[in-house]
Amino acid sequence: MPTLSKGVKAGLAAVVCGIGICALAKRLKSSLQPSKLKQNVDVSQFPGINMYAFFERRYLKSLYTEVADEIIETKQFHRILDIATGPGYLPIQLALHDGAISITGMDESPDMLRVAGANARAEHVDKSIEFVTGEVSNLPFPGQHFDLIVSVNALHDWAEPLVVLDEAYHVLEPGGEFWIYDYQSESSSEIWESVSHSLPAHLKLPFAIGPMAAWKAAYSENAIAAFAAQTHFENVIIEQRTFTLYENRMSVFHCIKLRKPVQVRTKE
Repeated sequence: MPTLSKGVKAGLAAVVCGIGICALAKRLKSSLQPSKLKQNVDVSQFPGINMYAFFERRYLKSLYTEVADEIIETKQFHRILDIATGPGYLPIQLALHDGAISITGMDESPDMLRVAGANARAEHVDKSIEFVTGEVSNLPFPGQHFDLIVSVNALHDWAEPLVVLDEAYHVLEPGGEFWIYDYQSESSSEIWESVSHSLPAHLKLPFAIGPMAAWKAAYSENAIAAFAAQTHFENVIIEQRTFTLYENRMSVFHCIKLRKPVQVRTKE
């Protein structure tokens, strides 16, 4: 029976990945580099959105839980926005930690948000979370509305990071913070290859076109610092983080913390 179980898993993964590859072939030029795959594919258009959500839940849930733990431990945030929330796992983890926090999850895909809503209902926290359709380059919220904005594994997708930072600055209240979690482009390829080799066959392709492709597309620490220097954020901190990814502890993440000054300056 164990052999059958592995065979079934591999077969299902092959079908899903095969559908995805066909879709990618139609959407992407053949010359597209694997490192840019994550940047050029809109996952909301990817066939089998529920399967995508399954992989997120099964193999990235620990990451969202650990990020939520970091946020809750500060005990200082009360109105939180998660941008590019996807299936909504970070807002759900935050709500499970503290139902008194006002939590908003935003994504550009209505289909993805329907999955997020279903996930929240399954965890009985749907009354604690508001899901909103919107784009990171044009946040649909009033100024000075949130005291924390969070982004997990999305920075590498932003073609114009400065636009996103400006939008976040606008909707944060004075003293509010923007926490950005993403992969370190400087992390060793040996770390990634070691985890990839250790995975069972049915997880190798999802890992390659998901986390590994995103890591290869990630911004460097110098580039991140350069973006931040062009904004009015203060106290810019870039820290290394170790989180659980595909059931492996991996020291491959950045946490970028930017704070809006209490005394807000106007742009020149």
